[in-house]
Amino acid sequence: MPTVTDTNLPWRAHRGGTRAFRLVSLAFLVACGDPAGEEGPGSGGSSNGGTQSAGGSVNGGSGGSVASGGSIAGSSGSPGPSGGGMAGQSAGGPSGGMGPSVGGQPGGGAGVGGQAQPGGGTAGRGGASGAGQGGAAGGGGGSPPSGCKGGKVVHFVYFVEADQTYSESQRADVEKQAFAFQRYWFEQLGATFHLNEPVVDVIRADHPASWYLTNPDGIHGDERWYRLGNVKNEVYRKLEISNFDANHRVVNYPTTRHDGRVGGNFGGAWMDGDDLTCIATNGVNYPYDDRNSAHCLGHVAHEFGHVLGLDHEGPQTDCMLYGFYAPPGGAMCTFSPANVAKIKADPDNAGWLNAMPGQTCTAD
Repeated sequence: MPTVTDTNLPWRAHRGGTRAFRLVSLAFLVACGDPAGEEGPGSGGSSNGGTQSAGGSVNGGSGGSVASGGSIAGSSGSPGPSGGGMAGQSAGGPSGGMGPSVGGQPGGGAGVGGQAQPGGGTAGRGGASGAGQGGAAGGGGGSPPSGCKGGKVVHFVYFVEADQTYSESQRADVEKQAFAFQRYWFEQLGATFHLNEPVVDVIRADHPASWYLTNPDGIHGDERWYRLGNVKNEVYRKLEISNFDANHRVVNYPTTRHDGRVGGNFGGAWMDGDDLTCIATNGVNYPYDDRNSAHCLGHVAHEFGHVLGLDHEGPQTDCMLYGFYAPPGGAMCTFSPANVAKIKADPDNAGWLNAMPGQTCTAD
């Protein structure tokens, strides 16, 4: 039987609840015998310092989604400490759900902007526009950029550890996932969030992949969670955002796989390396300590459901329970009407769901 790979601790308790409440909730899960899973809610302080370098320019094809070059954050500063946070426990069950419809593709001949350059902290200049005509596909060709500035945005981060090699094809995969993810939430909620512009933030990490596993993150007492905490600290420092930032949420894809341990925490979804490598084929990955495969898009939808305020709840086929587990070629999970209603009613989501698929925004 598969396991749900994160905690049942309420996200609201993560933001404002007392530490005593969080510890009692965790003790309850242990008493119920749930196996340990991904990082769940826990309170944390903001990270320190650091700067972000300029990103590449964006060029779009007419009638399609934006093709963006991505920014590259530099490697200045050191990770700042954060307080609180607990690792979670979870239970298992079968997979299920429904398949998604894939949204509009970029118009033909869209220029490639802001190619990544070797060395941290720099970004390439935008490529020539070369916008093509039409090019609608799937859900109708996508929507043009909204012209939004200073709004609430979701960052998709391509996190390249210092001992790994940047791949333009992987950056493009993260961008592909961002637009598919944005459209998926529109299908579930009837509204969706703005993606950051540029759509992909490329972060050249300060350390090799092994460093994040063994160095205390200032959040967790359990070393199994160091990686997620250390990556979170560095990403937020380089993007110059804070835990539970009012205007910024994050989906992070590292280049290396460790143990499949992932989390929806601190206003971000923190994935593992096979969550990146499965994007190209819309395939499967394998959550923490589990032989059961998960749908590539469904897995990150589950984690982002926590960012939107959901616990492990709903029918068994819901993305927030076991629906994201699927065999290769399996169906995509959905969110139940009750979970959709909770997302829309959550005051922490006010002002976030006001975009159409394909729309981006330049954050403050």
